[in-house]
Amino acid sequence: MVCGCCLALLTACYEDKGNYDLVDYNKILTVVTNMPSTVAFGDTLKAIPNITWRYPDRDTTDAAFEYKWEAATSTTSEVISSERNLVWVPTKLGALSIYLFITEKATGVVTLQTGSVTVASPYSKGFLILSEKDGKAIMSIVRRPVLNQNNFIAYKDIADIPASSVRARTYPVAYGTAEEVLLTDKEGGTILDGQTFEKTFLFSEDFYGNTFPEGFTFKAMDRCGAADFALSEEGNVYLRINTDGVTMAHTSPFLTTPIYFPGGAKIKDFIPQNTFVTTSSLMFDELNNRLVAAYGAFNSLNSYIGGRIDFVFSVDPATIPAADFRAFGDYKLIYCGQHSNTTSYLMVLKDTRDGKYYIQDFSMSGNFLSRQITNITQYEFVTTAPISDNTIYWRTQLSSYLFFAEGSRLYFYDINTKMTKLYTDFGSARITHLRENPDSKCFGVALDNGDFYIVDASTVSVLADPDPGSVGILFHESGFGSVKYLEWKYGSYYNLLFNNENNY
Repeated sequence: MVCGCCLALLTACYEDKGNYDLVDYNKILTVVTNMPSTVAFGDTLKAIPNITWRYPDRDTTDAAFEYKWEAATSTTSEVISSERNLVWVPTKLGALSIYLFITEKATGVVTLQTGSVTVASPYSKGFLILSEKDGKAIMSIVRRPVLNQNNFIAYKDIADIPASSVRARTYPVAYGTAEEVLLTDKEGGTILDGQTFEKTFLFSEDFYGNTFPEGFTFKAMDRCGAADFALSEEGNVYLRINTDGVTMAHTSPFLTTPIYFPGGAKIKDFIPQNTFVTTSSLMFDELNNRLVAAYGAFNSLNSYIGGRIDFVFSVDPATIPAADFRAFGDYKLIYCGQHSNTTSYLMVLKDTRDGKYYIQDFSMSGNFLSRQITNITQYEFVTTAPISDNTIYWRTQLSSYLFFAEGSRLYFYDINTKMTKLYTDFGSARITHLRENPDSKCFGVALDNGDFYIVDASTVSVLADPDPGSVGILFHESGFGSVKYLEWKYGSYYNLLFNNENNY
């Protein structure tokens, strides 16, 4: 249970059977309870009334008073307890009005206390894990009920999902609505309610004729507010313009013709980024070994939505020297990620001529037609740790660290000092996925043996310790199976847009 502030319930006479001033009853003056303002679905709601009577010396036990608790929505009401102290597990999500009727047995006088509580989904936020176990695709989430406390809880196998599910992404629908979860599967892409994880409909129904275009095998979607981009395994990207850029609630279908990029394109994947901040979808085109982008926005709807964005370099990359991501040439893109919750990016590149690895930082600025590329720096990635084309990277949003994993070992590289340090070695298992929480204070680490860890990624004393893993592991749980996808689930449109982590 998540405790909120102490709530003083409104006291009122419930039954008017005459002038109570003429009856010598033990009037209830105040009631204060620690009933929380929010409780997770499945958790126990507790409320212990602290009652002040006009005559405290009289009998105030259950022999003199009886209690009845009711929970009500706008359409339903039910009695949930007849005890003085409420101990109850809510059975529905949403806002509830809580009524406490206190009856003095000797006089029949009833005093009504009212309050409210929101029953929130325990699956609303946290590390979302899609994995395969015993031939079955399962969805799990690891959350912490109280912000800034490391009391993480794992909820395993929380949804009935298609066995062919290989990717899970969350995206906002409307400001006052929870995220939806979109699965990549052979059934046509399954959309789940972000609170209950129940199936709502198939992603294929968002296309004309309620079916995917011919030759389209769904791979991923990128949401950019008024623009959605659907990627096929064949490397084509399709556009949907949401006619309501605020609600984005499946208001229009995807176009049946893929987006055209000059010279053609075969899009391998979307680059991870906060599209609310960048107002673009950034993609890697493996046909031409380059980055391409298309415009999207959360706060406007104009004729440029979905249009191609041109990259304009403020300085010729050849003079730096640095890779030109409009055509990487001899460079191979290993990793690219946005950081600092701005339009700043970090790439890890491999020069195929000499086999050396490089880090390139750059920034973007501009509008819906073009982006100016500035602050370009490129230097050799010199590290004491072994790295390869299979190394897994994640650049933290709100710190100067590049975390990376090679085999069973987790490292972090300080962008400022250029120093590498081993965080920990997880033994014989191989690290498969990394993902941070919104404030960059902790990292989720998935391994191929079904283990999942959360490690401290920001505390100075932890990172400075000779063995950070001996003091920095905040959570460990086994039995997740083979992890297919790991991401942070924000739980609400607000949290996603502003990169926040709240209790629910």
